[in-house]
Amino acid sequence: MIGGVGGALAGGAIGGIPGALVGALGGAILGGLADWFLFDTGGYTGDWGTDDGKLAVLHEKELVLNKDDTENILSTVDIVRGISDSISDNLSALAAS
Repeated sequence: MIGGVGGALAGGAIGGIPGALVGALGGAILGGLADWFLFDTGGYTGDWGTDDGKLAVLHEKELVLNKDDTENILSTVDIVRGISDSISDNLSALAAS
C-alpha cells in the first residue's frame, strides 16, 4: 500500500522518474521504518516534547485514544485490578478458614 501511495504521489511530482519505481523505493524505505514504529500489539508512543502530532500506521479495527481518554482507561484498569485482588484475597481467606 505504501508503494502504491508513494508511486501515485511521486509519479505526478517527479515527472522524469516512473511512478512505480519511486513507489517501490518509497515503499521499501517507509516499509523498513514502519517496522520500528508499529504498535500492532499495543504500546506507548512515548513523549516527544511538543503538542505536534506524529504520523501513525494503523491497522484495521484499532482504537486510538487521546491523552485524557487513555488516562481514564488506565485508571479504570487499576480500579478493576484492585477489585479483582480484593476478591481473590477474600476468597483465599474464606478457603483458609
